[in-house]
Amino acid sequence: MKKLHKAYEELFDKPDTLIQLKSDDNKIAFDLAVAYPDPEEDLPDSAVTSLGLSAISHKKEHSIELFTEIHDKVSDETVNGIGAVYHTIFDRLEKEKEIVPGKIYRSVSLPPFDNMNAVMITEKVLGETQWLDEEDEKGRLMRLIPLFEKEADELEQYLPELRHKLVVRSNISYRDPAREPSEIAHTAFLNYWNRISAWYKENKVIGAKLLEKVLSSKSENNTGDELEKKLKFKLSPDFKASFDIQYEKIVIDDYIMLDEEQIIDHMKGLNNLNNKGEFKKALKKINKDDRLQTQWWHEKWVPIAFSSQGDRVCIDMAPGPRGVVGQVIIHYVEEGPMASGYDSFLDYLDDYDTRLIGNEYEVNESGNLNLTY
Repeated sequence: MKKLHKAYEELFDKPDTLIQLKSDDNKIAFDLAVAYPDPEEDLPDSAVTSLGLSAISHKKEHSIELFTEIHDKVSDETVNGIGAVYHTIFDRLEKEKEIVPGKIYRSVSLPPFDNMNAVMITEKVLGETQWLDEEDEKGRLMRLIPLFEKEADELEQYLPELRHKLVVRSNISYRDPAREPSEIAHTAFLNYWNRISAWYKENKVIGAKLLEKVLSSKSENNTGDELEKKLKFKLSPDFKASFDIQYEKIVIDDYIMLDEEQIIDHMKGLNNLNNKGEFKKALKKINKDDRLQTQWWHEKWVPIAFSSQGDRVCIDMAPGPRGVVGQVIIHYVEEGPMASGYDSFLDYLDDYDTRLIGNEYEVNESGNLNLTY
């Protein structure tokens, strides 16, 4: 326990208060280290970290400590209530085979978020495993994010590894107990497209005005649902959430996004050719990849963007045995289908947004995008 305390202080500094939780037999179960808001350091939140859960775990792979941030200063009574919830979550985790970042636990209200009855467990830092005791890899810091039931329902449509990213990109005030429920995925994708739009406008990219117009208009139709009905099979929820916002011919990388009519037309044309056996000879060109079905074209590959060379970006709703439903594939006009490395449209758009903001693109006099390397 002393080593955990020392590791905490090295990482966060000395806690403002330390509260010991006791079990039913009056023995110390674990401690709670509390850091209060510090206006001088521009830290508006309290942070409550467990110290000792990793010591009482019966499974080495479950060596975790739980972490929560709350806007404003918290009382000792609230901290004790948080500790009780930590114990409840820990008991549930101990019964599971592995820790799954992004998993949502129901019927749990984390004080002082008493109007929310679900929490999501995730890494303390998005996309990064952080240990309290890094030397011995003990005390993996896991964040608890309180959620409204409606938000939990929405997030559970997505793969666990995407849920934290959606929460972060939505910029919801998840530390604020007084916040209102939010449409997390819609807000996250709206933020993505607004950032892309701002970059396009500043750098005079072709289609900047069209994207700005689309984002400023309020469509009464749920375009993702409408497209799904016409396709007659389910689309990935992340692409649907994006398509509800951006459904016009917008430039993205070397491609132009397709609108609903173009998506349907492309699929009809390719499906007809496939059914007639026009692609049989082309099968010889395919590089086999267990992430994809070994076909030149599949009726559940949804083309969403098209390049001047004839290549297509597709959402794969029928992956191979090692693939992921909703992964992004590139269908090259000469080589055929290939995995892009993106397991979701969210990852694809997130990476594009990151590369734009990181100035990995330049714009020529015609308004076209070019990679700087």
